Amino acid sequence: MNDYIGKYGLLGYLPKNGLEKHVHPDDVEKLQSCWGTIKMCRAIDSDDVYLHLFNGENHFRVTPQLFQVMEAQPKFNFGDMVREKHDLGREGTIHYVCWHYERMKVYYLLKIKGKESNRWNFDEDLQLISEKKL
Repeated sequence: MNDYIGKYGLLGYLPKNGLEKHVHPDDVEKLQSCWGTIKMCRAIDSDDVYLHLFNGENHFRVTPQLFQVMEAQPKFNFGDMVREKHDLGREGTIHYVCWHYERMKVYYLLKIKGKESNRWNFDEDLQLISEKKL
């Protein structure tokens, strides 16, 4: 399972029956509350059964069968400090990494001065100031 560590992906099909086979029992409720979003997850660790994922807000554990690694990997990671290149030039941290299905590419939502921004920023819209050390 070490091949997954550091990779971003989306959660695949959530089975209606047998969920307990694919999600750690302590994480089922948390996972159901964020299922079906376009937020990407990053595999940050693993054990004998589960991948440990983080989606910018929650940590949860799932079997590798539910995690679909995306071919297009983000340029920026959760917590990286960035500056918007467009006219506003705001600085913030990467709060969410998301997938745009029509454009087939990654975009980011920032946290700026403690507040979540709803402006979509793509790789070309951002400049790295500093990386968050994992």
